Amino acid sequence: MPGPQTRIDGKPCDGPMGESPLNEGLQRRQVLALGSAAVAACCFGACGSALAANPAPAAERPQKGDWLVIADEGEQEGKVITLDMLNVGGAMMNAWPVDAESKTTRSKSRFNKVIVVRVEPGKLDEATLAKSVDGVIAFSSVCTHQACAVTGWIPEDAMLACPCHGSLFSVGEGGKVLGGPARKRLPILPLAVDADGMLTVADAFTAKVGPAAQT
Repeated sequence: MPGPQTRIDGKPCDGPMGESPLNEGLQRRQVLALGSAAVAACCFGACGSALAANPAPAAERPQKGDWLVIADEGEQEGKVITLDMLNVGGAMMNAWPVDAESKTTRSKSRFNKVIVVRVEPGKLDEATLAKSVDGVIAFSSVCTHQACAVTGWIPEDAMLACPCHGSLFSVGEGGKVLGGPARKRLPILPLAVDADGMLTVADAFTAKVGPAAQT
């Protein structure tokens, strides 16, 4: 039987087994394979981090200067919302923010959808008034209890309501919880108006959209 230092043809090896031409080739291939895997893992990790840090424009949160467009299905869907389209105590509007430059509608995340209503400015507290335009104010449409869609509007009481578990939110007090199981107020999307009367986003949401952290 060949010894550990004998080649398969019976001749002695030129050096230790680890330094034979066959093993040197195997070692080089192993090193190259491991190096390629490490580079791939590094690149994938970097790309993954970049994607996480830079979501698609249609999923990005509303940005200052965005327009608001009607989100309700129908003939008005996609129409830019202007101040004169909302009446005090009138119907609420569901809206999406739109990048004013690229015209990208940020509708790939339902956490970007907002409710727009109009009340008498005198019914808004000072902090809420500062985030509104002539009584027009926008709130997140995602309930802070279990992320249901807030679809109820009670204009006579200036309240928004979630149909899932009955949470009620005060428009005049900046989305304060008035009833139901929600523990966190509805975030406001501050508004401005441009020279053409179009509603625009003035700043980011006042708080993280969605349910409060469970304790």
